[in-house]
Amino acid sequence: MGYLPNEYLYYYYHREKALNNIKKSGETRGKSIESVNCRMMEELKQMDIEKSPEEALQVFLYYMALREESYMSIETGHDKKEPIKKGELEVPDGMGYAGVMLDCIEGLQSEEGRELVLSVPNNGCIEGLEDQDVIEVTCHVSKNGIIPVPVGKVPEHCYLLIRLIKMYEKLTVEAIKNHSKETAVRALTLHPLVNSYSLAKLLVEEYDLAYGGI
Repeated sequence: MGYLPNEYLYYYYHREKALNNIKKSGETRGKSIESVNCRMMEELKQMDIEKSPEEALQVFLYYMALREESYMSIETGHDKKEPIKKGELEVPDGMGYAGVMLDCIEGLQSEEGRELVLSVPNNGCIEGLEDQDVIEVTCHVSKNGIIPVPVGKVPEHCYLLIRLIKMYEKLTVEAIKNHSKETAVRALTLHPLVNSYSLAKLLVEEYDLAYGGI
């Protein structure tokens, strides 16, 4: 393609592989994260955190490392895990979304600022999208505020995928606000991972049965 794709594009460009690997694994990414979190919380409950804060931190870092090592492993079918030793882990420079938040706060307090990838209103950053559309893009963060780095025009095949996902997102919000199954079906029908009215309708019906409505 000649581009550096975000890893999430794996789901769109290798849809069948991702679905088959998830089915073979027997669990989704969400379930695997839930399992890691539950194990961590059970271990922390057995500890006196106030008396042993460093030990508790090592438990947290261990399970965070397990989570990071398992990233995309189910979907790709590749187990990237390496042995992780408890008690020997250093606090990484970035600590997930919490780290991004702290970096953003620091940036907003500085004159020179820093470059961060954030989710912000488009406001003309990417041509063809509405100003209120939320995009994830590199921003310069300083005392002057959060300013997206202009992207301008993107290749048409990338733009079409972006617009399609944006339309799906907007219809999903509309479906939730209006409690509309019909709009939910329209949203899923457009999504490239579904791309089928009959499948979208089935998914909405099964969701309704499992969770009691939209």
